[in-house]
Amino acid sequence: MTDTSKPMILVVDDQPDNIILVTHAIRDLYSIKAATSGEKALKIATTIPEITLILLDVIMPEMDGYETCRRLKENPLTSHIPVIFVSAMDTLEHVVSGYESGGNDYTFKPIQPLVLRQKIKLAIESTQQLSSVKNEKEMAVSTAMTAMTSSGEQGVVIG
Repeated sequence: MTDTSKPMILVVDDQPDNIILVTHAIRDLYSIKAATSGEKALKIATTIPEITLILLDVIMPEMDGYETCRRLKENPLTSHIPVIFVSAMDTLEHVVSGYESGGNDYTFKPIQPLVLRQKIKLAIESTQQLSSVKNEKEMAVSTAMTAMTSSGEQGVVIG
């Protein structure tokens, strides 16, 4: 059973042992869904709107993490979900590729549980703040449009 009071994290790795390690590191704070391929991750992310963040491996058969991330960011249903790459690929080239594909952060295997938890927390907070700012902007535009429409209906001329 999934605890709906906790943010839901999708852990994507083709190695089940890695999924278990990540799950053990974060399960007290987050609900977990898992996928063992990029295709499965895309399906889960598009069908479960409660996904709050995705932890994504880079090296996977068929579709690597970079391509998975690009597809997530291209889809309006999933483009808002932050992605943190969790990979043994620790070169500057790999990290940059992660950011270029749309990733929000990158951390290395073997995972450091405290670092991973902090990165997840910061990514979720950042996404929530961005969403709040967008909502406030939409509200302000709506209020301004309503005010302009009302003043036009009343025949008010500013000049």
